[in-house]
Amino acid sequence: MSKNGSDKERTFTFFQKYKKEIMTDVLGFELDNIKLEKPFGKSKIDFFAVDPLRRVEVYIENQITPSDEVHLNKIVHLINGMNEGVVVWVALRFHHDHLLVVEEELKRNKQKYVDFYAVEVSSDVIEYVSWLDKQFKMHILNNLGIISQVEEPVKLVYKLEQIPKTFVGNAYIGERIYDFNRIEDLRDYIMEKLQEKIRYFPNIHFEKRPSKYGRSIYTGAGKEGTTYILNVKSGSGMAFVELHFDRSQEGLFNKFKLHLPSMQDQIHPDIQFKERKIGVYFKPLAELDDTIDMVAVIFDRMLKYFSPYTYKC
Repeated sequence: MSKNGSDKERTFTFFQKYKKEIMTDVLGFELDNIKLEKPFGKSKIDFFAVDPLRRVEVYIENQITPSDEVHLNKIVHLINGMNEGVVVWVALRFHHDHLLVVEEELKRNKQKYVDFYAVEVSSDVIEYVSWLDKQFKMHILNNLGIISQVEEPVKLVYKLEQIPKTFVGNAYIGERIYDFNRIEDLRDYIMEKLQEKIRYFPNIHFEKRPSKYGRSIYTGAGKEGTTYILNVKSGSGMAFVELHFDRSQEGLFNKFKLHLPSMQDQIHPDIQFKERKIGVYFKPLAELDDTIDMVAVIFDRMLKYFSPYTYKC
């Protein structure tokens, strides 16, 4: 994913998750266990999945512009960083020289069971993505179907296969067993549940790197300097959902102080203002799932209340 147009590429990646058939049809295999912006070394994979039949991992790199050296280097890095798997590069169009470099890289690594697919995305799709990207973020999910109106949204233009037809990989395809004593497992479980309960919020679908803040989950609230922080049990023993404002957004934070009565009515009676934070804090419930449900309800209400101010329509 490139810096220029990164929001549009995120919108396209979000579309791929909820309309995954556009990719499965052109690739010829299913995509399960989907993760968006999954960490891979020091970088991230736009779209990660597993082919359940062959049990191999699938790495998709998206760009809404013609292929370039930056993405080419990332594709080569992916190939060098794995022994088995599928690498898919999606771009508006491909420079022949870029595909030759990938081909030569794979031929130098014939011992690796790696397949490569180059997929072009229609310019009509890019136009729809650009339109979606200008809409209110909370409405994107319900409007993703507009992209499906394109007769051929993506097409396969190049394929190089090195995985034997009879090969079965080691990718895990069963239901994940979580160890809630491990912070990483706990965070992943909470993220999975939030993605189910608050499907309309794009940011919650993108993976979060483990942070120095332990169990807390951070996700952007829209404007630079605004961040949602969620926790099912903090070091102080409290669960909470809060909206944090950097100093650059202190003016916006102070304006919200005038709306406390409506927040108490629409979000939660016990909503509080702290130092550049607006949050709801409560003791975790007996069951983890019940606590997550409560966090999700509060988060949903905060999103619907604050997003018209923290996102530009």
